[in-house]
Amino acid sequence: MHRIGCRFLLTIWTVPFLANSASNVVLENNGYNNVLIAIHNDVDEVDGLLNRIKILESNGADPTGGTVVLITDGTENEPPMISTVINTLVGAGVVVSCIGIGPEADEQLAFIASETGGSSYHHVDEDSVADLSQIFNSVEFYRSNSDWNMATLQIYSETIILAASDVIGGNFYIDSTIGEGTTMTVFWKQDSAPIDLTINDPDNDVIDDSYSGYEIKIDFKMVEVRIAGVAKTGRWEFHVTNPTIEALTLSISVNSKPTEGSTPPLHVSPHILVNKVNFTDTPSPMMIISAEVLRGYDAVINANVTAILRVSTALDDGTVTEVSTLTLKDNGAGGDLHEDDGIYCAFFTSYSIDGKYNIKIIVNNEDASAGIVYDAVRNRGPEIPTDGEPNEPITEPAEQFTRIASAGYFSVSDLPPNMTSHDWFAPSKVTDLKVTNISSEERTAVLSWTATGDDYDQGTASFYDIRFSSSFSELRNSFESTSSVEGHHGIVGGLHAPQNSGNNEVITLVINNSVITGQRVCVALQAVDDSGHKSETSNIVSIVFHSEEPMHMRSDQTKTIILASCITVSIVVTIIVVLFIIRQLKMKASIAVGV
Repeated sequence: MHRIGCRFLLTIWTVPFLANSASNVVLENNGYNNVLIAIHNDVDEVDGLLNRIKILESNGADPTGGTVVLITDGTENEPPMISTVINTLVGAGVVVSCIGIGPEADEQLAFIASETGGSSYHHVDEDSVADLSQIFNSVEFYRSNSDWNMATLQIYSETIILAASDVIGGNFYIDSTIGEGTTMTVFWKQDSAPIDLTINDPDNDVIDDSYSGYEIKIDFKMVEVRIAGVAKTGRWEFHVTNPTIEALTLSISVNSKPTEGSTPPLHVSPHILVNKVNFTDTPSPMMIISAEVLRGYDAVINANVTAILRVSTALDDGTVTEVSTLTLKDNGAGGDLHEDDGIYCAFFTSYSIDGKYNIKIIVNNEDASAGIVYDAVRNRGPEIPTDGEPNEPITEPAEQFTRIASAGYFSVSDLPPNMTSHDWFAPSKVTDLKVTNISSEERTAVLSWTATGDDYDQGTASFYDIRFSSSFSELRNSFESTSSVEGHHGIVGGLHAPQNSGNNEVITLVINNSVITGQRVCVALQAVDDSGHKSETSNIVSIVFHSEEPMHMRSDQTKTIILASCITVSIVVTIIVVLFIIRQLKMKASIAVGV
């Protein structure tokens, strides 16, 4: 097993076990009803899994809901094979979460996890204990999110190279939902003297090597600081000094737990659309990365959410590592279905090499822009109470905070050699086209939508093709055969100068007299990129112009109508009265003759 993994297990998981660079490592923590296994590539994974089920069943216990964490840096190479025991694992109700370490980790880890309801992760950077800590925290949170107080949340994670005799600074935030068991850990890779770490709390009190919770562990090449009690709420700062004459590779992480009796913690739950992307598949592969940001069950909106993707592939001349960054958005466009529901999404298109793409999600509110949404029917807009009047969701400002979690990984295979030079992806569909204003007098309609991208929701489209028809179904089913607004109607705005993905697009259509008053016009659009790839047809909106006249004319007409009505009523009443009188006179005359 990779040395970095053993170092992490030895120092972070404080339970008895035996470990060395080529040993089976078993960690038992029956208080949480789980067993963790670390397996080197010459140890039978299947026997390890079945033995862990037996442990969960010990003393007549029901293994259902038990968690097995399978850690391996190898692949299965002899029977029995994992596929032969999947049914046993599923039947036992055991959840298997898998952590692969290094480029040779078993490809079947994602399959095992998905079949048993677990999660799968891949650790590719031997220098980053912080990333491995983040993975373990994600496994623990995945397992314990029904009990917030059991979760360990990562609030800082970074791997850097610090030059000789240099100093680096950073900061992290403790918000009011966390603070218990706060620990800062700094690992270094090289054999050298320990680094110097100082921390300033929000009151500017200094924590250094004289602090009771400050511990140097030379054997593990690490400095660990455990904050006593509940850490103070606010911004913490730290400085790391390299006292040696050589550059050091440092892995820095900060973890904290929820405070007992507090509101549920701010947390992030990442997800990926698929576990495998194969470029020989048809249609073209699609990958959406999402992260749900919540405080308890309440949505956190307007946060800054970023996905960091790292892929490593072992080649004959060494290991190639590529890193890319992706901004996730909660704007109801592109890969995101609903605006302001706390779920941030984006398409990933920056494929560079075949391999396992490991995903780290970073959420921060350093600019204090985020808010917590209450009393809303999430994903569906405002709540409709019993009195029939809609309530707008209640939003309160969120504290400054940071959260980091692993989204696991996905595998990419058969990447085309011309991947970077060929345009493989069309713009994503516009889903929020709407009419924001109609002027019947000026015969104009203002349209708005969220800009899509060149590749799905990434980049900038080349232009928009807006078309119209009197038939909804024709526009939906035969978009190309309908009429383009260009050449038929005037346009105020830039169809040929789209904005960057995620921005708001606004244009004004000036409709000519070919559209008569009262006639419905259906309008939709497609985004087109510079290679001619077209998006799916957007949602369809309709425009109807009504006959309008100036208000003073309407007022005069109303008065005339009222006056005419009054005259008519008067005439009718007069006629009725006259007829009544005549009838009465005739009756009297008839009576007189009879007498």
